[in-house]
Amino acid sequence: MEKEALELYVAHYFGDIPAEGKQLDAWPNHLTLVKPFRLMGGLVLQDVVATVSSVGEAHAPLVLNPIGIEDMGPYDNESAFKIERTEALHKLHLDLVHAIEGLGISFTDRRWILGDYNPHSTIKGDFELRSNVVCDSMSLGAWSMGQRFVAKTVRLGDGTI
Repeated sequence: MEKEALELYVAHYFGDIPAEGKQLDAWPNHLTLVKPFRLMGGLVLQDVVATVSSVGEAHAPLVLNPIGIEDMGPYDNESAFKIERTEALHKLHLDLVHAIEGLGISFTDRRWILGDYNPHSTIKGDFELRSNVVCDSMSLGAWSMGQRFVAKTVRLGDGTI
């Protein structure tokens, strides 16, 4: 039986950030910075952790602002807070995608990356996204064989805006 590839994504979690390595039943409310990708071809998790950490340390914290609610998902059946795609947010996304691709990882589905990046946060429960939320960290989420966990959380820059 072939081992299942490790799936990864990069996100900013709203509220409490899950502890690294802790198994999760579901992902907390978050803004996806880089959509899911697979770790394959001899790369190890630490390669991606080092790359994501390096990008995060080179970027200053930024402010996130919701600009409306939109129906999303494959059947437009999930409501999400649409988040303003500022120059700083888009640059963080671009730098992460280019750095991940620089490791030899490819995104088989190119929707919603680079120029098509569509920042949003799916509405779960009574979550409400306020204006001027500071994004000062990002986490590398991972899952395999039905288990989800945070592999690494990185502070952006020196933590000051």
